Amino acid sequence: MRGDRVIGLQLPEFEVTVQRSEVVDFATAIGEQRRQFIDVEAAREAGHPDVLLPPTYLFALEFKRPQPYLAVELLGASLSSVLHAEQYFGYRAPCHAGETLRFDPKIDDYVEKSQGRLGFLRRRTTVSRAGDEVAILENLLAIRWDVNP
Repeated sequence: MRGDRVIGLQLPEFEVTVQRSEVVDFATAIGEQRRQFIDVEAAREAGHPDVLLPPTYLFALEFKRPQPYLAVELLGASLSSVLHAEQYFGYRAPCHAGETLRFDPKIDDYVEKSQGRLGFLRRRTTVSRAGDEVAILENLLAIRWDVNP
């Protein structure tokens, strides 16, 4: 089975120092109206050390990881056959611009359906700050296979 190649695969860990300008650009692009996501003074008035990260921003930061398509490549799939199917964000603490976040991604599941023509690849990433877990991210990709293995 294809999944034997990737289930349990520890992907490279990486760190990102969150840039305020990128957070503000992202928040603006998604139409965020709450000022604490855009204006540092509003964020500080609300008790935050800097602008707050929009809930989906950690997913954008995951694209900064080394070898972002490693698991897909190990499965032998082309990127044109991959679709984003599902996303989950479980926050333990708020995240802010200026913080250094550590991402620890792992492939925790792969299953096939429709007689092997459709695969589902799940990545689970633990995000921490100074050793404390701040979020769990899960991402499910759907992979369309043209032929059975």
